[in-house]
Amino acid sequence: MEEDHTLCPVCEDVACDLVVLSCGHSPCKDCLTRYWEQKNAQNCPLCWTISSGEPRPNVTIKRRPFSQDTAPPNRLCSRHGFPFSLYCVDDGQLVCPSCDLFFEHNGHEFWSVEQSAQYRKIVLRDSLNTLVMKLKGHKKLRVALNEMTQHVKSQVRQTEREIKDEFEKLHRFLREEEEARITALKEEEEQRSRMLKDRIEKIAQEMNSVLDTIRTIEQELEAEDISFLQARLNY
Repeated sequence: MEEDHTLCPVCEDVACDLVVLSCGHSPCKDCLTRYWEQKNAQNCPLCWTISSGEPRPNVTIKRRPFSQDTAPPNRLCSRHGFPFSLYCVDDGQLVCPSCDLFFEHNGHEFWSVEQSAQYRKIVLRDSLNTLVMKLKGHKKLRVALNEMTQHVKSQVRQTEREIKDEFEKLHRFLREEEEARITALKEEEEQRSRMLKDRIEKIAQEMNSVLDTIRTIEQELEAEDISFLQARLNY
């Protein structure tokens, strides 16, 4: 026949003097008394809920013995095998009631798992919101920088077109100026060539006239004296 007792979920000892708290948990009376004296507060050592009224004896018969299989392994204390119900703020650790009861975290501040998780979620949400705002800021900045990049490229292309247009105008002006100067130079060449040709022709005519005179004089010099004198008298 199964005995009318079970394990205390706090001290793990067989207990027959279990009491029931308002939250429904049933630690043994001795563990609960020590825990309340240590904490100076009437909290449940398992869920940290403040107990209303005096704990009443647990008169349940044939209770199912406490089993570690009631919770997943990652939710159980590796040292005591009980579910984590508290969070030690000073050490930053999840603890079970036995960790707290046997002074392993003596004098430390404890929060319930729910309270600690809610607080840490609030802090994490604040960090998340900060990161989201930071990401939005980075996205806006990236968009602005991309727009600036496109604007710079557009300005460079516009300036490049203007430079090419200016140099094309300059090249066209220089080509026209070159053609004009070459044309003027050729015209000057033709004019001077005509002048020189006229002078050359005039000099040639004068040279022919002089040659004719020279030949006439030479012929006269070869004539007889009377003929020479007669010829000279005719001039």
